[in-house]
Amino acid sequence: MKIAIFGFYGTNNFGDDLILFNIINNLNKLYQIEKIDIFVSGNNLPVNIFENINIKINTYTYERFQYYNVVKNYNVLKKIKTSNIILIGGGGIIQDAHGWKTIPKYLVVSLLANYYEKKVIWFSVGIGPIISYPNRILLKRVLKLINNDIYTRDVYSKNILENIGVRNNIIVSSDPSFLLDNTSYSLIKNTNSFNIGISIRSFHLTEKSKEEIIKLINHLNTIDNCEIYFFNTENDNDIIKKLIEKLSLNNYHFCNYTDLYKMISDITKMDLMIGMRFHMLLVSILFEIPIIGFSYLPKVSSLCDMFNQKCYNMNEISCKNIIEDINNIIEINPVIDNNVYKEMRERAILPFRELESNNIKISYGKRIKMYCIYNLIFLYIYTRIFYDIMGTKVKSLKNK
Repeated sequence: MKIAIFGFYGTNNFGDDLILFNIINNLNKLYQIEKIDIFVSGNNLPVNIFENINIKINTYTYERFQYYNVVKNYNVLKKIKTSNIILIGGGGIIQDAHGWKTIPKYLVVSLLANYYEKKVIWFSVGIGPIISYPNRILLKRVLKLINNDIYTRDVYSKNILENIGVRNNIIVSSDPSFLLDNTSYSLIKNTNSFNIGISIRSFHLTEKSKEEIIKLINHLNTIDNCEIYFFNTENDNDIIKKLIEKLSLNNYHFCNYTDLYKMISDITKMDLMIGMRFHMLLVSILFEIPIIGFSYLPKVSSLCDMFNQKCYNMNEISCKNIIEDINNIIEINPVIDNNVYKEMRERAILPFRELESNNIKISYGKRIKMYCIYNLIFLYIYTRIFYDIMGTKVKSLKNK
């Protein structure tokens, strides 16, 4: 079996690399796979991410499909044509909050796979927000061709698809990161200190919330035996530096993301994780570390609610309230609900069942192939007009 995977990997994002790590590991455990071709959005995958994997793995950069550039398209077309299964996901890749062209990038892949009669698995995908009206229409039209279940990572994503009119059977799975083997890491903590991890990103960070976070960290710095650790990826460096310039810290530590295993290991040493980065919060949960989330997107509040953990919307962050929460955590030492964790692991394995060998052959008629060509042409016109020629965003609607 040959698989091609398309996702937002290789961009120095801990969460996306963690998703890929767990997808590959479980494919390796569950199936006899000859080769996996991974199309990444950047060239910064950790060098050791595929250790102990008995599968031939190739990586290629895929920023977007350029219809008029035959050389850049060659690998995309060739690998789709020669693969048995096309896997799109996981992670929150179907959204246009960071740029409208992200969604067409993956729709083209899905259409080409349909044209070549390949099984397409939308794999624990996060959906939304989808602001641009054309992207909503295109997503609905393309998913219409998927003749197997579509897997979203949460209920919020499923609701968005249903609201834009997608009629496929949509199954709520969970983030593949829930499949991380938490028994393979040694939990060695410094019992002489209370270690607090801080994870901040600039996205949706208001001046008011920034001020409250600065007050909070300054207060934590005054607590005896409290050690502060800043967890950041390359994209977070600027905001962390700006915060530190305004802080009065005598002792703090940096945990920069360069190595997947080391970052996971660093998280396991924490007694509490506070912040915004979804997967840093999720890994903390997996190792029964309490969290306090700052919800810049619904996925953060959803995770916190699921495990009965404290969470604040970005405009509700309050130093005073969070200090009370931390005191309660220190006093009570709350236990993470293992039943919810087990359920998330069971859901995370659901998309893998689509790879069963007796269910991977697809046969389309001429009418469906013409439908694919028609929509590829439409996508070409859409991207040419609004990206290559005008260089502007399409008129958008607010996401309901």
